[in-house]
Amino acid sequence: MSATIREVVDSATVLIGEVAGVGVQQFDDDVLYAHAIRAFDLLWKKYHWPQFREWRRVELDGVTGKFITNDFDDIRDFEDFVAVHIDAEPQGLPTLNKATNPYTLGTGTRPKLWTSLPIIDTDYDDKRLLIYPLTATGFLNVCVRIYPVIPPAINWGWDDTMHLDKNMLVYGTGYMALVGSAMNGEGAEMCKGLMQMTFDNVTNGLGNQPIAIEHQDSVPDQWFVQNP
Repeated sequence: MSATIREVVDSATVLIGEVAGVGVQQFDDDVLYAHAIRAFDLLWKKYHWPQFREWRRVELDGVTGKFITNDFDDIRDFEDFVAVHIDAEPQGLPTLNKATNPYTLGTGTRPKLWTSLPIIDTDYDDKRLLIYPLTATGFLNVCVRIYPVIPPAINWGWDDTMHLDKNMLVYGTGYMALVGSAMNGEGAEMCKGLMQMTFDNVTNGLGNQPIAIEHQDSVPDQWFVQNP
């Protein structure tokens, strides 16, 4: 069950008050607000949650290996790109191996590999990805992991819902608060263990959901060596 930051902080306050041991203390709302966001960020990065994934259809410019429009200005990091497919094809494209020289890929219009734009590229903040060969054309379907807000322009509000398991967030907030104070290591470890146990239960449940075997209308004629 999801919860607002207000609900997470209130529950974390009760949890911290129940933790036995020396060094137990109460924390101001603003402090726990910051810890709740840190806990969410940690758990958000820890797993590719389905509720934070989105597919986007983007078009290549056919010259620079970039996209025509700025479709990824809300994506935080390169690791938040989950998959890249040629439009309507079930088989995803592999990433560029660090040992592969992209200048050996030649030219052509069919996309073969994808990687991150260098951060010094002026389009990095908006386009993020680079597709090889650079002359590839057409549309790609890109699966991305989206963050609920875009700091610093938009930040979390007290009434915003954190769409992760409430107990997991409460335990995470308690852990962040207690480990940050360095006064109750035993209580911090207890909260960490509860957070991890809840995380394992939730992700195991997601892993047990039925999945469909992707259809393949024809035998693939493009083969790539995946990164180890």
